[in-house]
Amino acid sequence: MSFAFLNTPSEIISEIEKSNASQVFFLCDENTYIHCFLPYFENHTFQTIVIASGESSKSIDTFEMICSHLSVNYADKNTLLVNLGGGMVCDIGGFVASVYKRGIRFINIPTTLLAMADAAYGGKTALNLGSVKNIIGSFYPAEKIILSDFFLNTLAPKEYHSGFAEICKSMLLFAPEEWKQFSQNPSYPAVYQVKPYVKLALQCKQNIVEKDPLEKNERLSLNYGHSIGHAIEAVYNSKGFSLLHGEAIFWGMALENLLAFKLGLLQEDTMQSINQVLQTLYPLPIELVHIPEILEALKNDKKNDNDTIQMVLLSDLGKYLLKVPVALGLIQETLENYARPKQSN
Repeated sequence: MSFAFLNTPSEIISEIEKSNASQVFFLCDENTYIHCFLPYFENHTFQTIVIASGESSKSIDTFEMICSHLSVNYADKNTLLVNLGGGMVCDIGGFVASVYKRGIRFINIPTTLLAMADAAYGGKTALNLGSVKNIIGSFYPAEKIILSDFFLNTLAPKEYHSGFAEICKSMLLFAPEEWKQFSQNPSYPAVYQVKPYVKLALQCKQNIVEKDPLEKNERLSLNYGHSIGHAIEAVYNSKGFSLLHGEAIFWGMALENLLAFKLGLLQEDTMQSINQVLQTLYPLPIELVHIPEILEALKNDKKNDNDTIQMVLLSDLGKYLLKVPVALGLIQETLENYARPKQSN
């Protein structure tokens, strides 16, 4: 599994043509079809499969539709599936590739910052089951990940900013010196400035995935911020809120840092300084709602064992603990008492 930064659509087309696939299918959602496929790839002999935009498409029904489209168009074992989109498209497209005809080749071309920095790389594929995120899935690495920052110009600012949560996660876990430098003046980089951050996040993830491809031990570290974050994301979106994945992960990291402090794992000043930066990037709401549903969603998290809420918690910048058992009562107390970090004078 490799990743490459390519600067132009023609370079991407050339890379795809090198695959010598019998057929090439682009999987897009409605947004990436309009903004990313039609302007750059329409005049080529690529076939397209277009699914509805949004997390609700990461479902068994959509999975069946994609497989049916491949089947009726005689996609064989030498077919190449190109996932052109954000995390949702990369997740479901990867899962389709992992099981259609017991496995076909695929390439991810992430079009969001979140997918570039995290979701497109690492071999995880997934479907949701109802409101439970990523409970169906497989490990099946892409043949290649192609990164092109010109796609980021198609994003609304909210989408672009959401993706930076995964870059913050990588710095906090694995690149403390870069985090210290960034936190001196925390702000979102412009698109033309973001490549070093994406490269840093991918190199951090690559180091971990090579050591632990099936998430038995060290790769669990990448779930920092995601236990509570996924639960908030699932519940809020089921209630009609429009909460992006990265926004939920900003929230999840801040809350899990509070838990680490309450458990005596993370110094208070470190917790406050980290959460202040997160607050600067994404002004977190003062209080949570739907806490009973969030707690119920936490119980369904696939990272738990024997009904224990297991989390990855920071113990310092660049240091963390895996599989920390956290009492549900402490989580409930933390959610109920949550408030914004105090602003410094």
